[in-house]
Amino acid sequence: MRLESTGDAFADAKIGAGRIAPDSLPVLVAGATVLCECGLAIALLRGTLAPASVILAHLAVSTVIGASAVAIHRRTASSLLIHLALWTFTAGPFGAVLAASLILGGAGRGQAADRGFGDWLDEEIEAHELGPVGGLRDDLLDGRLRSTRGHAVRPLREALDGSDRSAKFEALARVGRAFDPALCPVIHAALRDRDPSVRVLASTVLAKLQTAHGREIASRQEAVAHAPKDAAAWVALARAQLALARSGLVKPLQARANLRAGLEAAERAAVLGHGPDLTAARTLLHDLRTALDAAAPPADSAPSDPGPGGLAP
Repeated sequence: MRLESTGDAFADAKIGAGRIAPDSLPVLVAGATVLCECGLAIALLRGTLAPASVILAHLAVSTVIGASAVAIHRRTASSLLIHLALWTFTAGPFGAVLAASLILGGAGRGQAADRGFGDWLDEEIEAHELGPVGGLRDDLLDGRLRSTRGHAVRPLREALDGSDRSAKFEALARVGRAFDPALCPVIHAALRDRDPSVRVLASTVLAKLQTAHGREIASRQEAVAHAPKDAAAWVALARAQLALARSGLVKPLQARANLRAGLEAAERAAVLGHGPDLTAARTLLHDLRTALDAAAPPADSAPSDPGPGGLAP
């Protein structure tokens, strides 16, 4: 496992005590058991030891392995040595060799599983480092992400074209909760609806949004009054005026008044500011002047020549 990069010494020591020791101890005990049982079998075949002595030694080895298996099982919940003890007691050296081969194979698979887990963990960390894209990928793989039919989503403007009053109320409520200047046509359409209750709700939403912008401007004006030489306060006031003018919530005449007030605030900020405040003031000056040019009323047409009797034709 490649967990050393976490820098958690306690976790690393815990992993070392919980994985390396239990995996290596059964291998060592199995190897020693095979050597003992094979040694007893060779001694029996050569006549070095009497059969009774070999049987007693075999029982002693099986007893030691069984006690060790119980102790390790209580500590690590590993049953490998229990199988070793049973196979050794039942089949002697043949059982010991078979059990040892199974233990060695299990240790190899455990190490491979550890390496696989480490690779998986690295991939998951990399995926989560991708930010929202990685999160969407994980949600899709885990079955937590689903797509709905796009045509089933009804535009807010279309909700006002029908006769469903509840749909119109829901559309206006959504506009009030998450307003955007692009949603102004929804409010204006609701103000012309045939249903009086829809018109009343549209007027209420419009007044609520206008009040929110008015409070923002008032708070910025109060900040300017308390700190008339603070360029950042003038920049905030200019932005508030520009936001109301661009919102579409006020009539063109009022919007031009807000743009002119914002232009004055931006000019004051440009005089007082420096650094980021000066840059923001210059950007606001450009935006406000552009908006004022676009919102300028058409020039009055030249009067026509009077006709007979001094009256225009």
